[in-house]
Amino acid sequence: MGSGGDAGAFIKVYFKLWLNRLGGCYICVAFAETKVIYFKVSGFGQQDWSVDVATDLATIMENLPQIIYAFSNEQYPCNLNFYEQGIERYLTFEKEDFLKVTCQSLNSWIPSPDCIYLSEKTILSQLVELNSVFIQLAKIVCPHLSKSELFVNWSKNLNSPD
Repeated sequence: MGSGGDAGAFIKVYFKLWLNRLGGCYICVAFAETKVIYFKVSGFGQQDWSVDVATDLATIMENLPQIIYAFSNEQYPCNLNFYEQGIERYLTFEKEDFLKVTCQSLNSWIPSPDCIYLSEKTILSQLVELNSVFIQLAKIVCPHLSKSELFVNWSKNLNSPD
């Protein structure tokens, strides 16, 4: 079992100078087409999870309101799933003295350590920052999509379990 040693690398989001172009939600595809937005996830013994903006960021963003709601209302255990082919990892959050984060791989990669302990505040602040940056970038990169009813409803839905 890991301690907080891997905490600094848990989920760090960098929007930098390049990324891959793949499928995903329209906004994430638009991000990918700019070639200036980069999504990085690391931790559990691996510096780079080889995630991309168009697909993997899209899967995280679709579930972000529910995970932020769960954290904000201490509804544990809860999960954040990187379910796309190739990455296939599930993070489970359980409340102990600290927040226990367990990584389960559904492919040949083995997390080491398979769990770490962090403060709820640390993880929640990273998730809220991811959401904030996503919304800001959406307004810049694709203002027409960021004004759509679906996007507006999604971005307002952060305090709801649905």
